[in-house]
Amino acid sequence: MTKGKKVEDAAPHHTPDFQIDEGGFVLGMKSLCRLTTDYMEFASKGIAIKELTTASGQ
Repeated sequence: MTKGKKVEDAAPHHTPDFQIDEGGFVLGMKSLCRLTTDYMEFASKGIAIKELTTASGQ
């Protein structure tokens, strides 16, 4: 949704009038890349995600 626009006035997804605020793309891509590299690093060491959450007390 375009910055400053009310939610009620925004066009629905998957329509020609839909506009997206691209301000969050850089942070989103950095986060996704970090998540992927962390996953690959832990997987190469044989550490499962379940083990990580159990070790941290979650």
